[in-house]
Amino acid sequence: MARRSSKALLWALLAVLLIAYPLTKVLTPVHAEEKAESSDEEDSDDDEGTPAVQEEAEADVGESALTEQYMEGGEGEGYNEGEEGDEAGAAGGGEEPEEEEEEKVDEKDVVVLTAATFNDTVSKTAKVLVEFYAPWCGHCKTLKPAYAKAATILKGYDDKIILAKVDATQENDLGREQGVQGYPTLYWYDNGVKISYTGGRSVDEIVQWVKKKTGPPANTISTAKEMTDFLAANRAAGVGFFKKFEGKEWEHFQQVAKKEDALSFAQTTCAEAAAAAGITAKAPAFAVVKAEDEKFNALDGEFVYDELSKFVAANKLPIVTLFTTGNVEMIFGSAVKKQALLFLPADKEAEILPLFKKACGELKGDVICVHVKADHEDSSQVYEFFGVQSDAVAIFGYSTVEETKKFPFGKELTHENIVAWGKDFAAGKIEASVKSQEIPETNDEDVKVVVGKTFQSIVLDDSKDVLLEAYAPWCGHCQSLEPIYKKLGKKFRNIPSVVIAKIDATANEHPRLEVQGFPTLLLFKAGAKDEEPIPFEGDRTVKEMTKFLKENCGIPFTLEKKKKKKAEAVEVETEEAKAEEKELAKDAATEEGKEEVVETVKSSGKEEL
Repeated sequence: MARRSSKALLWALLAVLLIAYPLTKVLTPVHAEEKAESSDEEDSDDDEGTPAVQEEAEADVGESALTEQYMEGGEGEGYNEGEEGDEAGAAGGGEEPEEEEEEKVDEKDVVVLTAATFNDTVSKTAKVLVEFYAPWCGHCKTLKPAYAKAATILKGYDDKIILAKVDATQENDLGREQGVQGYPTLYWYDNGVKISYTGGRSVDEIVQWVKKKTGPPANTISTAKEMTDFLAANRAAGVGFFKKFEGKEWEHFQQVAKKEDALSFAQTTCAEAAAAAGITAKAPAFAVVKAEDEKFNALDGEFVYDELSKFVAANKLPIVTLFTTGNVEMIFGSAVKKQALLFLPADKEAEILPLFKKACGELKGDVICVHVKADHEDSSQVYEFFGVQSDAVAIFGYSTVEETKKFPFGKELTHENIVAWGKDFAAGKIEASVKSQEIPETNDEDVKVVVGKTFQSIVLDDSKDVLLEAYAPWCGHCQSLEPIYKKLGKKFRNIPSVVIAKIDATANEHPRLEVQGFPTLLLFKAGAKDEEPIPFEGDRTVKEMTKFLKENCGIPFTLEKKKKKKAEAVEVETEEAKAEEKELAKDAATEEGKEEVVETVKSSGKEEL
C-alpha cells in the first residue's frame, strides 16, 4: 500500500476493490481478552463493566482499495466472512454461509491436496499451480469452471504440469503456513519454490500464464501460417522480428517477454511471418498486435528494454477496457499506474462510449481507460466505492500509487475536456476529492469528532498527539469500546497536547486514513505527522491505552496523580465529619433545651398545686 499501510479497492478501490496485490495484511482474527485490573493499580477505577474483547480486524472492511478485493490474496473474500468477531476461513471456528446451488463442473484434472499430500506434491512435482479456496466463497465459485478447464488444457500440453486445489477451511494450518490471507489465493510452485500467481482469471489467461512459466518467454515462428495461427489464438501479442536470435535488441526483447505475463510473445527471423503480423520494417522491429480496436501498433522508439516495456504497457490493453474481475490484474498491475474510469448506464453507451474511446486514444501511455458498466455483475462495488449512482454518467481518476484517492472529472463531456483532464491527471495536476460528513457545529466533548474535511486540521496538527479511533456505526466491537474510550477522553481532558478523537470511517475518507478492520486505533504523533501512524494493538482498557500514550506520544505529559485524588477524598471526608459533628452538637443542644423546658413545666405545675 502507498501508506500504512493499502494493505487499501494495487487498486484499495474495488472491503473494498480499492480492493491486496497480493494482500499483505493478515486478516485472521486474534482474540485477546482484556484482563481485569487490580484495584491497587493506577487506573483500576477507570475500567468498569465487562472487559472488552479485542480482535485484529474483527470487522473487516474488505481492504481500503479496489485491487485488494479482486487481486491475488485478497481480491476474494477474506478470513473474516460472517459476523464480526467470528474466526472464519483459515482462522477456523466461524459460521460459514450456506452454500448456494451451483453448476456441476468437471474437475477431473484438478488434483485435491491436503496437509498430508501437499509437501510431497509441490516438492516432487516440478510445476504446480495451487488454489486455496473456501467452498462458500463467491469468487472461488466463479473461478472454478475456468480453473478446471485450464487444468485439462495444460495436462494435454504437458502432463507434468499440475493444477491443484486446497480447501483452506478444512486445512487451516496449511493455509496459514502458506500465507493465505483471502480467497481465492493462487500460488505457483516451481520445484518447491513459491511465487504468487499474477495472471488473470479466464481459461486463456491461466493457460497463458502457466505456459510462460514453464516454457520459453516467446514462441518461435517460422512461417506466415504459423504466425497467423498464433495471432488467432491470442487476444493480444507482442511480435519481434530479428535477423538472428542474438544481440542486444533480442536480449532486451527476451527480458520484456519474460517479465510481461499479460501478453503472449512471438519471435521470428522470417520476413513473410513478420509481414503476416503487419511488420514491414527492417529487423529488428517490434509490434503489438490485437484482435480489437487498434489491431497494430509498431514500436517507433529505441529498441531497448525501457522503451519496449513502456510501449507494451501502453498498448497491450484495448483503448478502453471493460471492467471485470477477470482483468483486474491487467488493469491495475500494469506499469501505467493511473486509470480513468467511465461509469456509464446502458442507455448512454451508444452516445458517450465512442466519445470516451476517441479521447482515450490520445491518452495511451498516460492512463489506462476503463469502462465500468452499471448493469455488469462485477461493477457494484466499484460504483459503491466511488459513490456513483447506477443511472449516472461519471468519470473518475484512480491511482495505484495513491490508492485511497479519487480524482473527479467534473466538466462537460467533450473530447477536448476529457483529453485535457486525462493529461492533467497523469501529470498530477488534478486535486483529489475527499468523502466527508458535515463538520459538526460543536465539538467540545472529551472525545473529538473528526470528519474528512477536518482530518488535516485536527489529526495532522503537528503540535498535538492525536489518538484516533476509526469506527463503523454498525460495528459491535466499536459500540463496546465507546464507554471505555469516553473515559479515556475524560482522563486526558486537561492534557492540552493530547487529543482523543474518533472518525466514522464508513462516511469519511482521507489519504492518511488506512483501515483494515473496526475499530482501528492509530496514534498520529506530534512532531512526526509525516511518518506512519502508530497502531494501538494492546488490550482496549483505559489503563493500557494510557500506557501506550505515555510510551509513544511525541510531547511528554503528566497526569493527575492518584495520591492527590486520595488526599482530596480525605479532605472531603474530614469536612463531612466536621459538618456531621456540628449537626450532632446542634441536635444535642436541642434535646437539652427540650429537657429544660419539660422540667420547668413540671416544676411550675407542682407549685400551682
